[in-house]
Amino acid sequence: LRSFFPTEPPSKINCGSPPLTDSDENYLWINLTEIELKKFYNVTSDQMQCYYAPYTRFSDYVVTKNETLSLLLFGQRTKIDWEYIQVFCENSNQTQIYVDFHAFFPSSMKEVEGNDEDGKYNVMILGIDSVSKLNFHRMLNATAKTLENLGAIELHGYNKVDDNTY
Repeated sequence: LRSFFPTEPPSKINCGSPPLTDSDENYLWINLTEIELKKFYNVTSDQMQCYYAPYTRFSDYVVTKNETLSLLLFGQRTKIDWEYIQVFCENSNQTQIYVDFHAFFPSSMKEVEGNDEDGKYNVMILGIDSVSKLNFHRMLNATAKTLENLGAIELHGYNKVDDNTY
């Protein structure tokens, strides 16, 4: 078996500099310390300016870049209200030293204030594939009664065309 394994030690792989920025679901920040900035990008936080520009998606195939730039400050988390942004950083000579893209998941739905005392959902649609309404009431009678007792509303005249087409 040894003939199938290489005898020389594995070579080191240079993956380049670590990412300068990081993000979570809603915020963006500069991820490196002053020492890491100097080591990997040869700048200090005073010698560097970072900006971000949002992208607006109109459809799956139409995306435009907003030319308005926003400043990203060292040591601060910045709340992002866009889906996609491009981040770029320049040194004091205005030479670009870093470019990256980030995707966010902004909450597009506002919370609906409701009666949380009873713990019921505001809206829940239950669809059971490959079961007709008549067969549902015949074979799942206890389930139908339970849903009725919970105050569920049955959608009459709601049809599906084929399997998995709700």
